Amino acid sequence: MSKLEMMKRATDETDADYLICIDAGHCRMIQDLGDGTIKVTAADLDGIKFGLYATYHLSQRMRIGKFPRRMVGTSLAMMSAADFIVARDYAEELSDRMDFMVEQEWSPAGMWDNEQVAIGTLLFRGGLPDAQVLSTHVGGGSNAVSWLFGVPLDGRKAPLYVRWRLMIDEIRTRFAQPEECYLPGDFPEAAF
Repeated sequence: MSKLEMMKRATDETDADYLICIDAGHCRMIQDLGDGTIKVTAADLDGIKFGLYATYHLSQRMRIGKFPRRMVGTSLAMMSAADFIVARDYAEELSDRMDFMVEQEWSPAGMWDNEQVAIGTLLFRGGLPDAQVLSTHVGGGSNAVSWLFGVPLDGRKAPLYVRWRLMIDEIRTRFAQPEECYLPGDFPEAAF
């Protein structure tokens, strides 16, 4: 749960317009970056405050319109927390929004999880109004670094056991009672 705080701190160390967080362990997943030059233009970055990749699980919950609260504590991959891009002028707000949810809702309820679930929960609930999903239904090496360098998305299909789990999650999520779920737009924006 330290990545967003580190991004916030990094704004004091640079005057760059954008910051990118890359997990050291994720580097082994990054494909050949071609000639090593960034392929996105200023126009591609225009309007991006927080660019992320949503996984199958988060995409599924967004499609269904329910995010069961029991998901908090599962450490399920909701987005690529291994790498994401943040506009320098949004890094503090992004960190503060996650801290707000964790301190005001999760901690008092005895709940805890990683950044992926926290960011996925915030995005689903409308708590990240300036976030932009760069791609959905991703896995493997598809990430913001690939996007920056023009590397095509990882086209591998999810393994059978993942597809089976997604089908079971689909059924459980659909049958979850609304009062047991986060719902789109239920982030307490006024309190933040």
